[in-house]
Formats: sequence, structure tokens, C-alpha cells
Amino acid sequence: MLFIKNVTIKEALLFLLFAGMILAAKWTVNLLVKKRKWKSIQKDRIMQGITSLVNWAAFYGIIILFLLYFSREQWLFYTLFIAGEVEVTLYLIIVAFLTVSLANQLVKVFTKYVLTSVYEFYGVDRGLDYKRDRTCFSTFDAK
Repeated sequence: MLFIKNVTIKEALLFLLFAGMILAAKWTVNLLVKKRKWKSIQKDRIMQGITSLVNWAAFYGIIILFLLYFSREQWLFYTLFIAGEVEVTLYLIIVAFLTVSLANQLVKVFTKYVLTSVYEFYGVDRGLDYKRDRTCFSTFDAK
């Protein structure tokens, strides 16, 4: 814990306050979406998409807030280990996690909401639907 000794209690509390505000906004939007009753399946799917988007925004918002708020701290850029010629820091690990998880989430949304609607429109068989989803997911996820 010596590496975070430069962070004051005031800074930590302000970060927690802003993170709490993000979570409060997320919970409020999700509550409003849940209370709203939708008549059609299509509108229900849109509301599920909005809920998913709000959850992502809160998750990534807190991580990005963390990176921006503590970007001047040396402990965030302290070299944990060296892999080849790359100095691996906590900052690098967090940014790599953000990149990979965002790509993964975008592919999941694409296959769940966009491709499902396309398959229903064209009347594609469920087994073929699953195979195409897995192929799409594997193709995008591999990059």
C-alpha cells in the first residue's frame, strides 16, 4: 500500500463520490426501464438493449474515471514486469482490458440484437442461426 501514499483521502472520496453518481444514474435509468411495460417484443428488445448500454456505460465510465482521475499518479505507471521490450504497467493492463472487453461486448450486442432481428426477418432456421452467430462471434473476437 506504500505506492498509493500520495493519494489523499479527499481525492479518494471525490473519486468514490463521482463513481457513486455514475452508479446512481445507472440504477435510476434501469429502474425507469423496468417500470415501463412494453407491448411488443421488438420494443422489449430495444429496452433490453438500452439497459445493456447503460450498464456498459456505467462500467466503462467508472474505469475511465479511475484512469483520468489518477492519471498523474506515479503508481499507475509503475513497471510491474517487462515482457520482451514492453514495460507492463497497471495502466497498460487496464487499457488492454478495456479494449478487449469492449470489443467482446460489441460483438455480443451485434449477434444478440442485430443478427437475431435479421434472422427472424428472413425466417432462418434456429440451428443455422446459432451456427452463424458462433461464426460471427469467433471471427470478430479473434481480431
